[in-house]
Amino acid sequence: MAMRLTSVLALLSLLTALLNFVFGIFVLLKNPRSLVNRAWSLAMACVILWGGGECMMRVTADLATAGIAHKISGIGFCLLPAPFLHFALAFTEQRHWLLRRWIYPAIYAPGVLFAILHTLGYITRLVHLPSGFAPDPHTGFVPYLLWLELFFAAGLYLCYRKWREVKSRRERNQIFFVMVGVAVPLLIGSVTDALLPLLGIATPRLAVIATSVTVILVLYAMARFQLMAITPETIAATVLNTMGDLAVVTDLEGKVIFTNAAFHRMILREDVDLERLHLKDFIEEGLDTLAGAMNLDARKPASNLVEAHYKTWMGWSFPVLLSISPIYEQDEAIGFVFLAHDVTDHKMLQRQMEELARQRTEDLRAFAMSVQRAQEDERQRMARELHDDLGQRLTGMKLHLQALEADIPQTSSKTNKELKNIMSQIDMMMSEIRRIASNLRPTVLDDFGLVVALKLLCKEIQKLHSLKIRFHAEAIDDPHDEYAEIAVYRIVQEALSNIAKHADASSVSVRLSRRDNAITLVVTDNGKGFAPENISQQEDSGSGLGLLSMKERAELLGGSFRIDSAPHRGTTINVVIPFNGVNAHEKNQDFDRR
Repeated sequence: MAMRLTSVLALLSLLTALLNFVFGIFVLLKNPRSLVNRAWSLAMACVILWGGGECMMRVTADLATAGIAHKISGIGFCLLPAPFLHFALAFTEQRHWLLRRWIYPAIYAPGVLFAILHTLGYITRLVHLPSGFAPDPHTGFVPYLLWLELFFAAGLYLCYRKWREVKSRRERNQIFFVMVGVAVPLLIGSVTDALLPLLGIATPRLAVIATSVTVILVLYAMARFQLMAITPETIAATVLNTMGDLAVVTDLEGKVIFTNAAFHRMILREDVDLERLHLKDFIEEGLDTLAGAMNLDARKPASNLVEAHYKTWMGWSFPVLLSISPIYEQDEAIGFVFLAHDVTDHKMLQRQMEELARQRTEDLRAFAMSVQRAQEDERQRMARELHDDLGQRLTGMKLHLQALEADIPQTSSKTNKELKNIMSQIDMMMSEIRRIASNLRPTVLDDFGLVVALKLLCKEIQKLHSLKIRFHAEAIDDPHDEYAEIAVYRIVQEALSNIAKHADASSVSVRLSRRDNAITLVVTDNGKGFAPENISQQEDSGSGLGLLSMKERAELLGGSFRIDSAPHRGTTINVVIPFNGVNAHEKNQDFDRR
């Protein structure tokens, strides 16, 4: 009878080991990239060692062979709680635990330690029962048993908590069959392999055989409820946890329901409780962001993109581009998905580009100012040469002709007439040279200042073009800023020239004043006016360069230039140029030195 019982138990142990072997391979191949499947297959490998060792102990009569089988069986038995807890953590999606570096040593190190102690004979000892050789509790069995019960209880508790939280019936059924499939052999094994042997009651060891219940129930859950299979949910979870962007799901009140692995790594502490996490805890504009999400139009499926700042548990923040999408169930909003992309590098690059653009603008402005300086210096040189060199030569020619005229007899009327004609032409040439020199660089500007130079300019243009020009300088002293003086003079010169050529005006007003350490210039005419929006088209065609030149002169010195005009309503030009607000000429000198 005893031999028959031994044979039956050995056969059942062998079948159980084979069943667990096939089932472990099947689970691994079902989804080999899944941590859940890998952890379960590792647990099955421990059961295979455990069941295979027990089968060998029951069929052999040799003590040495039974001792080897006892060690093999005990290694699987001692390691089993570790992969089960690992499976439970992955199955219940406890990523904040799995991301901690110490969690794997904490799970597997005790199992390895107990396995080593077992091989040394401290956990169980080999005894011979009517059913064959079997392990019996020894010195270190109670600490091991407490560790085993603790790990299995923790894993079952995690499964139970997830079972209460999930809403899907399919997921609840999956978890239920896992809990029952693990709890049944655990209870049987706790009685037959632990409690009764500790009480000294000799009984067959049935824990390994009871694991066939686990295989049957979990296999049914896999076939019926897609347990540990590649489903849309597992694909979605894998995608969310492998993506680099930070994903958060909240309810309508902003309480966090789900976060992906990237969010955990960058934002949360290891011991944070998701049930207490709110949107305002990690988004600086959390309440405003939630209020904006509540106002999203349900009829528009597109996400709302906003810029925000995420803050980590350490206190520092970083910019993100945040996509907000509402979650609907039967046309009713039940929550929101917040998908954030870290744009720190983009913002840094943007600031660098803006700084480069600003520096380039300053360099171009300095270069343009340098060109204008060179032009003014060249004009001044040419005006001086025309006045001092060519003018003096013409004056000398006239004096020689006058001396020659005195030596010619009065009877030679024809010769005298020709000499007077030549001297008259010399006078005209000298007048033209003075006018050209004045246009190139009015000496009155250097000698008497801006106000006097503008008065003479207005009188000259009024005389040449029959325009009535009123010039008024209001409470202004000469600024003693060479570049500001030249800029204002050239702007007035260009403005009056444009009015004379194109405006068909009969009256012009030029007002000059000094306010807040700046020159304010207003030039108004009663001409035909124009549409200011057409200025850019005129510039492209080459006919609006005068306006562009005036604008550039003002802006190069840090000033402003504005035109107010309309067809048949005249034109007003407003210019403001600071004296000391923008030291463009100093920047220009720095540019020249570079």
